[in-house]
Amino acid sequence: MISGVYREGRSRVTEDIRREVSRLVDNEKDWERKKKHPGRWYRSETAKTLKLAERDNPSLRSYEELLREIRKKSKVENPLDGSWNTVLLNTDPLNPELIPWVMRAQYNRKEFLAKPLTIREVKWFARFIGFKDVIKPPPEMDNVLDLKAYFIINVLATWAQLYAAREKIDSVAGIQELDYSDLDIAMVDNDYRNILGYNNDKLMNKIQEMREKSAKITQSQWDKYFEEWIKPALIEHIVFFETNYLFHSLGEPDMSQEALKAYGIMLSWNEANYGQVLWKDSYEKRVGFFIRLRQYCRDDNRTINSKMSEYSQWWEDVQLELRKEGIYPFHDVKVPDKDKKGEQ
Repeated sequence: MISGVYREGRSRVTEDIRREVSRLVDNEKDWERKKKHPGRWYRSETAKTLKLAERDNPSLRSYEELLREIRKKSKVENPLDGSWNTVLLNTDPLNPELIPWVMRAQYNRKEFLAKPLTIREVKWFARFIGFKDVIKPPPEMDNVLDLKAYFIINVLATWAQLYAAREKIDSVAGIQELDYSDLDIAMVDNDYRNILGYNNDKLMNKIQEMREKSAKITQSQWDKYFEEWIKPALIEHIVFFETNYLFHSLGEPDMSQEALKAYGIMLSWNEANYGQVLWKDSYEKRVGFFIRLRQYCRDDNRTINSKMSEYSQWWEDVQLELRKEGIYPFHDVKVPDKDKKGEQ
């Protein structure tokens, strides 16, 4: 037993600690009868993420009590996290003026090859509808009403996704005094950067921990790390790069683990190689480019063994394929055809 762990009068469980433990339980899906991790693990992981000194970290007993509460709430599948569709209007009506906006947002998600909006996200979308007259689309849309509405819907859907994710965690954590000030400020500024990076920081901490152990990682362990640490960081990574060019995200891609990793890497390599070129084209073509890039990654059946050389080959194939289709930005970039490569 670690000395002092059970000592009464230690630091209290803060809202940040409740939120972090709730995130961990949700990521681990650790609410079944056979628990994956003991309270000591959650105490340690929370301290690492929040950078808590031993004297500032609540007792193990406090964590165990918190875990019992959170696990009990997590066992109940919240209907708010199911996909939204118009049938739900029978029991949970929306303002009739909002319905076309929400339906179009859901339609766009399908077009974007993304997971559909959840009921929780639609509730936030409805709350934010007042921003439709405040959001400023790019100048190219000033006289194109349909495109302007399309852009505004996508911006609102992106913020609804971010707020819903925060609310879900806080709900499971049982946080009473909610505070979304950081999200509020970011939304008013339409600035996503200030609220992204949390999951990436957790991933970096996990990678460092794995390096320190210097143990060979099995496939089952890798799959576990992906779901718990890599995927959340990848989603943030995707939101970051998409909003950089579109001022909104296209939603969480609905694709396999390998495809999701490939898409994240393709976005990074596109930024490094063609970032400035991409900005020269219209908003509509930029959206089309990201959709096609998603489709390419989703439909490719190759298995990548997490080797950068394999992703590098995938990147070359993406360039060739999109160039042949005349899809920006590769149509004006000289890339040798595969058959000519063999002749050189």
